[in-house]
Parts: sequence; structure tokens; C-alpha cells
Amino acid sequence: MVDLDRFSRAWLKDKLKSQEVVMRWIMDQSKVHGDVVLTPPATDKAPTYHLYVSHDDGRNGQVKVLSFNARDGQIDLIYYDLGRVAPFNSQERMDSYQASLSRLVPGMGGKPGRYGVIKLPFLANPANVSELLDLVGAALRDVRVADGRLPSQARNPPPGALAATTVGGFGTGDAEADALTGAEFDPDAIDADEERRLASIKDRRGQTAFRKALLEAYGERCAISGCSTVEVLEAAHIYPYRGDDTQAVTNGILLRSDLHTLFDLGLLNVEPADYRVVMDATLKGGEYGQFDGQRLDLPANEKFRPSALALRWRERQGASETGT
Repeated sequence: MVDLDRFSRAWLKDKLKSQEVVMRWIMDQSKVHGDVVLTPPATDKAPTYHLYVSHDDGRNGQVKVLSFNARDGQIDLIYYDLGRVAPFNSQERMDSYQASLSRLVPGMGGKPGRYGVIKLPFLANPANVSELLDLVGAALRDVRVADGRLPSQARNPPPGALAATTVGGFGTGDAEADALTGAEFDPDAIDADEERRLASIKDRRGQTAFRKALLEAYGERCAISGCSTVEVLEAAHIYPYRGDDTQAVTNGILLRSDLHTLFDLGLLNVEPADYRVVMDATLKGGEYGQFDGQRLDLPANEKFRPSALALRWRERQGASETGT
């Protein structure tokens, strides 16, 4: 577990709400994934805390992602370390990540490809900090996917698609019409042999249309958090992808990337009867506890709401087969 005691006495001590957002985010990253480390300053003359994520290809098995400067309260985004590992060792992918951050923080300083500096007054607003961490969280998920620690449906995303490995394949198949159907999805209607055949091509078809359909149905907002940063919104399958028949909007929920991860891990579930969120007991004491018992923000069009049949199937199966 990450020790935040010293950090809490130093970084943004006069901006407690923003500090709390960061502390809860770090703690939740630590609790869910167990692969982040926050190191304290080496000396009082350089009061900087560094956040690392484990990665086999990083220096000493770690990749530095963020630094918190306790002297002036700024956050440094460490591009040059992140750029050493997949998928961000692709310049196009790194450019996309930096562009997304720059859209959130216009005029963000830093040398291209090395680091970005985010300062007050941006950091004084906890909502800004939360959106920033959503983007960083999407990047961390991508690193974990590339390292084989999380499931993915796309190992080679196209340029300009932040967190594309977590959204799914980006093929150019003709599944858009299927994705837009409002028919209730019934998992028992899927033929087992056809499932196995279609599973072999899941990386190549339909996911672009599926995500596009969910973005439209949910008004480009996460069904749980309300996040509207499109770059970190992901199309989560309730019943796993098995070809075009599983691309119905009613077999999906639009989620922020970190909530998608929890959904995949079985740490976040949805009640079929009333669409209420059920958080795992281990997360109720942290930042994610606020979502427990909350009802999904459902599509205005009732025919696009999540299939109760698919949610009940997921409830029966548990998390063992439901990674999307």
C-alpha cells in the first residue's frame, strides 16, 4: 500500500480538495492494481514526490509517470519515461496522449516528448484534477494492457486513439447497423460453435461502430461518473464480444476507463432490476465508494438501455469470463 502521510503534509496543503482527489486516486490505483509506488523527496532541497508504475521494460522495472513538486504545487507529467514503453514508445501514440492533455490544459508547458508542467490555478480546482487523472489513468491502463496485465481486444490501435487498447478492436467491418439496433440482447440465443469461430476475429471487426453507438446513446457521458472527456470513455461489453450479434447497444455500457477496468475485474457490477451500481466491499471506503448504490445514467431512448438478460447472465457468471 502507498504511504501518503508525508505527501499529505507537503503537496498542495492549502488546496485540500484537490489534494484529496489525488490521494484517493493514488490509493485506488494501489488497491486495485498493486503496481504503483510513490517515492518521497531524496532531499529537502528538492521536495518532489514521484509516482511510478511497474513495467518490465522500464528502468529498474518501473516507469515514472507523474511528479508532484511540493515547493510550488505543480504536477509534472513525465513523458520521457512513459515514452520508453509500449504502447507509448510509438511517437504517434505519444503525440496523441500529449494532444489530449493539451486540450484539457491549454498552453501546458514542457518540451515536446519530455515533460509537461501543470500549475495553479488549474490544480486548485478539484474537478480539473479529476479530469487530468482520468487521462493519466487511461495511459496507465494502456501500459498494463501492453504488459499483459489486463485483457485487451486491440494490441495495435490506430494513431490518435488515446486508450484505444482498452476500447477494443478498431476494424472497418460492417457491424454499425447491428450496433445501433435497439433489440434486447439475449445471451442464450448465441450459438456456442459460432461463438468460438467469431471469437477468433474479435480484434478485427465492429468495435469502432459499437463505441460510436454507445457514445451517441449515452450523450458522450460515462453512465456512472458523468465524465464527458471522450478520450477516456470506453465501450464495455456486458456479455463478452462474440461477433456482430453481441454488438447491440443493449449489450454495452459507456464507462470511464478506470470504471471499465473495475467492471472487467468484477469489482463493479450493475443490478439487473434497477440498474444500481454495486461496488466491491474493498472499494467502498475509497473514492469509488461514492458510486455504490447509484443508479446508472441511462440513455434517454429506452430501447438502448442495458439488457436485463445480459446483466443477469453476468451476475450468474461472475467476473471469471466477462473481461471486455
